[in-house]
Amino acid sequence: MDIVFPVLVFLVLLASAWAGWFARTKLQERHTSHETFDSIRLLMGMLLTFSALVLGLLTSNAKNRFDNYDKELALLSANFIDLDHRLRLYGAEGDPIRKDLRTYLAAAIADSWPSQPHPAGDYPTFPQRSGFERQTLGDLLSRADQQILQLKPADDFHREAATRMRDISSDIIQTRWQIITSTGSDISWPFLFILASWLAIIFGVFGLTSPRNGLVYVAVVMSALSITSPLFLIMDYSDAMNGLLQLSSAPMRTALIHLDAP
Repeated sequence: MDIVFPVLVFLVLLASAWAGWFARTKLQERHTSHETFDSIRLLMGMLLTFSALVLGLLTSNAKNRFDNYDKELALLSANFIDLDHRLRLYGAEGDPIRKDLRTYLAAAIADSWPSQPHPAGDYPTFPQRSGFERQTLGDLLSRADQQILQLKPADDFHREAATRMRDISSDIIQTRWQIITSTGSDISWPFLFILASWLAIIFGVFGLTSPRNGLVYVAVVMSALSITSPLFLIMDYSDAMNGLLQLSSAPMRTALIHLDAP
């Protein structure tokens, strides 16, 4: 769907321009005066400016949202590395917890990026679907969090380490849920259709007030391509786990490498 809608808009814009050229042949001479066309172009200039502003804001918002997802994913991975480091320092009691964290990370990578190479090892697998990892994988994190809460430190060093690990575990669970609940598409389809109708009006009026020659045809096609490409970016950025511009699995894989290190 990411590419279908921009293609449809591209075709609609070309059809609108053609409809404008066709309508011009049916107008009476008094409707094609320079004064009339100048007045129409003035109004369309206002609509064009407004449409460009809205299109730019939508693109910027979608890109910022995607970048926020990327930062949250990097933070989640960094917390896994930090937690694993502290579990190693804590001693043998942390080994079962590290095993659950490793199982979760491998399963999350395989589930969130099913088209990419899956990590090695034994972990839960599920039928392929789109989106960030399944919520059911959180049971592994909940078990690890419970084990951390049940640790019984014997001295000040272990008490400090346990306290810090509880904070990190809480941050991991919170960040994970933030990613899960917000990475789906947030496209406002009615708003995009309204924007597409504004663009269609602009191209229709351009065809109505422009001559028919090869240079104008090329300009219309190039302009339609330039305008619909941000629509593709908006849709692709809005669904962070799918499409050409999806979130990278590199941070999660880096965390998994750290957990696998001896």
